[in-house]
Amino acid sequence: MPKLARFALFAVCAAALLCAGVFHTAQDAPAQPVDTETRSATAAAARITHLNLEYKGYNGELRVKTVVAPGVVVQAGEVVAVVEAPDYAEELQAAQANVQAVRSRVAMLDFSLKWDARYKAVREQRAKLNHEAAKSALEHFLASGKKDRITWAELSVQYNIDSIEDQEDELRQLEALYKGNDLAKESQDIVLKRAKRRLEQSRTRLKLAQTDFDRITKKELPQEELNLQNSAENAQLDYESTQERAKQGITELFSALVYARQELEGAEKRLNRLLDGKALVEIKAPHAGLVLHGGDAGVDGVTATLAAGQKVGNGQHVATVVDTSTLRITVGIDPAAVRIAKMQRNTAKVEVAAMGISLEARVVSISPVVRDEKVNIVLEVTPKDSGLMHGQKVQVTLSAGK
Repeated sequence: MPKLARFALFAVCAAALLCAGVFHTAQDAPAQPVDTETRSATAAAARITHLNLEYKGYNGELRVKTVVAPGVVVQAGEVVAVVEAPDYAEELQAAQANVQAVRSRVAMLDFSLKWDARYKAVREQRAKLNHEAAKSALEHFLASGKKDRITWAELSVQYNIDSIEDQEDELRQLEALYKGNDLAKESQDIVLKRAKRRLEQSRTRLKLAQTDFDRITKKELPQEELNLQNSAENAQLDYESTQERAKQGITELFSALVYARQELEGAEKRLNRLLDGKALVEIKAPHAGLVLHGGDAGVDGVTATLAAGQKVGNGQHVATVVDTSTLRITVGIDPAAVRIAKMQRNTAKVEVAAMGISLEARVVSISPVVRDEKVNIVLEVTPKDSGLMHGQKVQVTLSAGK
């Protein structure tokens, strides 16, 4: 390699090493405090109050009756807008009627609940007595009633059997007694005929008694037992159902009463709001300032957005009062310039060079947090007659000098 080329390469490497050393030295060096910080920002009114139309309890139409022209300066307590409620009287009457109706329903439910609670014991006692009576009837039937009925049927049959046997014996004796005796022929015929007739009747009664016995033991008693069992089961179910229905009925009445009382409370609140309200609603300025219709976003403060007769909604943003006697400026500064803002003898200036505006400002707060390598500070300035206005772009200068 020629000497000239080697010399050039050496010079380039030396320069690179020298630059790298300088770069690292600059990075490692601590940040130097600044003596002056200048930033662009926007001046805004220190107090901006949005006036909303609030008419609680009213659901009818609302219309603007009068409204202060945009750009007019008002004092605290002055009326900014008057809104009329044409349906006020009708809604008030309906609210009063609704309160009366709900109050009547509450009274009725309260009476029903008390009456049902008192009558609950009566219904349960009646159902319990019916259950006990049906249960007792079944127990008596199974214990002795069924057996007694069978015994009576058996006795009826046996009575007729015994009666037939007795009559047959008696007839044989009569026949033996009158046999070969022609002296009492006429009397004999009468007595024997009567005995035979009674015997025949007894045999008929025996058949009837046997038929009754079969009917009682095979049909009536099983059917009666089944009926008594069903009656006892139904009475038990009715008793249990009466208890549950009574409990459920009281619960439902109590729930209905609670809901009705809540409804009455809401209806009374709405009525009280309407009673406190008027057919005309005044919206007043909470403090002095400039009136803007609606909000200040995209509105120049002069163009009207509301007019007399215009419909408005309940809760709508009607106007904004902007207090421009003090303007507030929020600006992000270099963290190294924070010490300037904290100096007791600092000088902060707010300027609009094109308009020749230069005003002193005071730092009212300094954020303790760094965001996006900036620290936000808030300044306040009194514009007086300088021409500085809300929303104007300004230059903010912080200086360590006097």
